[in-house]
Amino acid sequence: MKILARPLISSGVFYFQAPASLRWEYRAPLRNILLMTGDGTERYVGTDAGFVKESDANLQAMQVVLEHITHWLDGRFEDNPMFTAKLEPGPRITLTPKEKAFTKMIQRIELVFSDRPGIIESVTIHESDDSFTRLAFKNVVLNPPIDGSVFRKVS
Repeated sequence: MKILARPLISSGVFYFQAPASLRWEYRAPLRNILLMTGDGTERYVGTDAGFVKESDANLQAMQVVLEHITHWLDGRFEDNPMFTAKLEPGPRITLTPKEKAFTKMIQRIELVFSDRPGIIESVTIHESDDSFTRLAFKNVVLNPPIDGSVFRKVS
């Protein structure tokens, strides 16, 4: 964001298991966990006393975003009625909103693929000309066994 003197950098872990189980955990600088299963989406925020479950309108919007992410991770880029997908050199896919009104929130999303097949290296969400959010995936492990509790337990 233009108002920040330097980028805000967060770190954490991200688990995905097809078709729609996801854990997105920020560990620093602030702790929070997003869990998505077939039962819905939950968000927990870390406090001095432990994790507290949040429930607000923003959670519904986040659930929509997470559903789109699960499509991308499953290689289904054109299953989204909100975006047009275009394969670009790099290789990368650029997703552009189909509705002009939506571009006020997101101008475009760029997914950059790793040299390793099946791996997304980064996702950059361009909110405006001078504001973006980049998710960079490091130390990616493809198809490890994941205990189901990862998508249900907060700790």
